[in-house]
Amino acid sequence: MKTENNIEGFTKSIIEEVGLETPSTDFVSNVMKAIDVENKKVVSLNYQPLISNFGWFVITLLLMGMSIFISLSNFQSSEIFLILDSSYLNKFNEIDFINNLKFSTTFTFSVLLFAVLVVFQLFAIKHFYAKKVLPN
Repeated sequence: MKTENNIEGFTKSIIEEVGLETPSTDFVSNVMKAIDVENKKVVSLNYQPLISNFGWFVITLLLMGMSIFISLSNFQSSEIFLILDSSYLNKFNEIDFINNLKFSTTFTFSVLLFAVLVVFQLFAIKHFYAKKVLPN
């Protein structure tokens, strides 16, 4: 007990000798100026679409060109498929596994619930990203 009192008294005397530091008179204004400078440094994100306007223009031209070519060509639909070798498709008729697949109700509902939750999570992440990262 006596040693604790000695340690406590010793600590008090050391602190009194050193004294307390006091901040400068314009400490608060300096801090507020630093905060203001940091707020002005916010980087603005420039939105750049994944596919540019020129890219959409090229895609549109390709689709229009293909549809015009198909509508004006002299090919019959059966002639196009005669060019392709479809003999490998006959092998799939021998494999009749799709008719033998049976899923339990629990599995079906869990897959459906998983899909719903994934879609919900995508919307939630999109909302969070739009709110936090791109505030307007």
